[in-house]
Amino acid sequence: MTVQNAKIFIARVQTDRELVKRLNKAEDDAARLAVLEAEQLTFTYAQFMEAYSNLLANSQTIEQADGIKNIRLWWQMLQAMG
Repeated sequence: MTVQNAKIFIARVQTDRELVKRLNKAEDDAARLAVLEAEQLTFTYAQFMEAYSNLLANSQTIEQADGIKNIRLWWQMLQAMG
């Protein structure tokens, strides 16, 4: 589990619709973790937030920042669903 994995995850979900579908279809946290493990993209919530903060701070455009913010909101929504 690393911050780098979380950065890769954030980048991938911007373009990898199949990964997003699999995560959306996962019934719970354990199923989502299994998807991430299969992709070798495991990370903690703290690591995700560190990656998010770093990527947001280094955004070059408002659109890029908004995309990163939307990923955080989506990921937090999935986490809240259990």
